[in-house]
Amino acid sequence: MSEEMMERDLAGEAKKAYGRCALLTAGAVILFQTLGLLTAWALSLLDRRPPLASVIVQLPLLFVLIPAYFLFHPKEPEERPKEKLSPGVFFRLLLAALTITYGGNLAGTMLAAMLTLGHSVNRLTDVIGEMTLPMALYLTLLGPLAEELFFRGTILRRITRYGEAPALLVSGLLFALYHCNVYQLFYAFGLGVLLGGICLKTGSVWPGFLLHAVINFVGGVVPALLMSDSMDQLLTYAVIMMSLGGMGVYQLIRFIRSTSFEPGPEGLPVRACMKAAVRNPGMIVMMIVSVLLMAYDLYFNVGSYS
Repeated sequence: MSEEMMERDLAGEAKKAYGRCALLTAGAVILFQTLGLLTAWALSLLDRRPPLASVIVQLPLLFVLIPAYFLFHPKEPEERPKEKLSPGVFFRLLLAALTITYGGNLAGTMLAAMLTLGHSVNRLTDVIGEMTLPMALYLTLLGPLAEELFFRGTILRRITRYGEAPALLVSGLLFALYHCNVYQLFYAFGLGVLLGGICLKTGSVWPGFLLHAVINFVGGVVPALLMSDSMDQLLTYAVIMMSLGGMGVYQLIRFIRSTSFEPGPEGLPVRACMKAAVRNPGMIVMMIVSVLLMAYDLYFNVGSYS
């Protein structure tokens, strides 16, 4: 068999693997969105809104992503040797992650404003404004745990065999689309790639889980605490975060320049991998589902745009 035919066959295998991962993600989104709506409907039938209603509506996410990890994550051991993440490296990666988060949030907010002629409303702001202890625990522990197990423990590992760089890009794209939210689209992609890189380097989802938890705490819980106390404290916090973001740009560039990617046991050229990743039915379904839910969030979930 010629080298060209072998590459074509391998590209076909990669296309199926990428498609299955995209379809699995789309199925997870549809399932937990449906369960979430049914849960919200059931709660609306009660005479009084339960104190934990905002958290209860989010729980279907756990009952979808965590079982999916145990059902679909690869059983074979990691090929790449594990590397330890020192506290200093972790702090530098945190700065890089904060840069991605705040920069991506700004880009998403601008895009949402353009698409809705300035009438967009970010529902995440309401979550921060009404922060409770159960919601804080969900944002910093349960949510990151489910997402890391599913996206880095399952999706990323299932496609790493076709090359680490394409696997990071594809898993990051699926992580971004999975949020079904324009505001989170850009930084979810960046964080997905960064957390995936940490998973590949360490051979474990736990360092990424810890970083994910800290990001959610710093970006969600801390502003909520400061907002309830004093706006001056919140402004001071914003200035500090902007300063750390400036340091994070340098750390992000440093991380990118120092990172090397393995082609994988069945490595394909990155261009061929990306074609296989995008041109398959599973990814098309995922994109349609995500875009429809983004449009609903922008135009039908915030009232009138007149």
